Amino acid sequence: MKKSLFLSALVMTMLFETGRFACSDDDFVVKIFSTYQGYNAYYPWEKNKFSERTAFGTLLEGGYILTTADTVSDFACIEMKKPANEKKYPASVAYVDYGCNIALLKSEESEFYEGLSPVLLSESLLKDEEIQVVQIKSNNDIHYIAGTVEKVSIEESYLGWDEYLSYLLSVKLENRSHWAEPVMKENRLAGIVTTYDSNRFLATVIPVERIRHFMSDISDGSYDGFPDPGFYWEPLTNPFLKKYLDMADDLTGVFVTRVVPESSADKILQRGDVLLKAGGVVIDDKGYFADKAHGKLSLTYLFTSRSPGEKIEIEILRDGKRIVQEAVLKRFTPKDYFIPLYSYDEQSNYIIEGGFVIQEVTTEYLKTWGQDWQDEANKKLLYYYNYFSRTSPDDRENLIVLSFVIPDDINIGYQNFRTMIVENINGRKVRSIADVARAFDEGESRFIQIFFDGTKQAILDRNQLKSANERIARRYKIHKMRNL
Repeated sequence: MKKSLFLSALVMTMLFETGRFACSDDDFVVKIFSTYQGYNAYYPWEKNKFSERTAFGTLLEGGYILTTADTVSDFACIEMKKPANEKKYPASVAYVDYGCNIALLKSEESEFYEGLSPVLLSESLLKDEEIQVVQIKSNNDIHYIAGTVEKVSIEESYLGWDEYLSYLLSVKLENRSHWAEPVMKENRLAGIVTTYDSNRFLATVIPVERIRHFMSDISDGSYDGFPDPGFYWEPLTNPFLKKYLDMADDLTGVFVTRVVPESSADKILQRGDVLLKAGGVVIDDKGYFADKAHGKLSLTYLFTSRSPGEKIEIEILRDGKRIVQEAVLKRFTPKDYFIPLYSYDEQSNYIIEGGFVIQEVTTEYLKTWGQDWQDEANKKLLYYYNYFSRTSPDDRENLIVLSFVIPDDINIGYQNFRTMIVENINGRKVRSIADVARAFDEGESRFIQIFFDGTKQAILDRNQLKSANERIARRYKIHKMRNL
């Protein structure tokens, strides 16, 4: 699939270069209509109702339409429309990375590209620079709105945890019926808008640095993503702690508090190390370094501005000695997380046996507690989310929970059981949802014992399971009792 997309991009590039799609300078922005239908995180065998998102797309070289990843999450159908007419063209997702919130679309219909022209990428924006945000008005006129760069900094991803370079713009946008507006600097693309605060007139922007990284990455027809530093740290501003660590007065750095197993930092850093430099760049006691273009930035950018597979030199202080080591940068994907940040475009893993709905804990599952889920969700699950989202505290692959019990004769007495972490089944420790399936499928004992955290347990009669499952599926109209 990637090869065909790559060849398609080459064909589009040739058409642009020969002038086949030549047009006016501002015909690079289109409208995107994404119909989406995600799975219900609480009732994982069900799908939610269809809804629609609308966004802007920006035509780049190679025939790619740039937009935000949240435009296409859980998509069922994507269409694009040019400003010049009302005809909609089907589109497909060529590349998407929800973590960095970038998606590239394409159209297989050459007619779509007629009258459009790709825009080039600008240089990095600097604080106080003037820019223009592009919108298509309801009458299809292209409208430019002046603004200023307020701030360039490292900010948390809209999904949480991951951090990326971002721009903050001061700009007064008009009615936002679409998002992902292009941000222009001297007729070149400098970023795309993600969120907008209409009270303070502030727009958060995916910067050109991130877009350029993404486009460079896919130039070989595959996508490798952005690497993760693989460790947690705290500022090192306490003078007594610095003395305890035998730090010379002229040394600065941050205190390493935790290293993620199998990550970029694994076997390179240890808890208690002081990170002094990364890539030859000095890190101060608050975790900042001096970037040539943007001034002080978080040390995270020294890692995420590179690519997976790259090597980076790391200088640390350990037991009073300075050590230089080389780390190979790695990417963290949703499957690497103990509690995945997202599960877009796919169904959650679950199993229903005897009415017991057992599933993997994901961030989407925690969000079923509502808008204030970070306060209202089950406290034990929130503990794991806040402290062990990226990596398991033990040898478990995922956190497995009994979500609730579907009432049936087979589970009388257990029907109030809900939100309980599954520890083991018939003496087998549960490390993944696959362990749950094996415990039910491969055991020979008549009774199945399920042990939860704390003191509670449940017993199911294996001889009654088949008929009970058929009855539950029929009665509650559950078409799929497992997804593994």
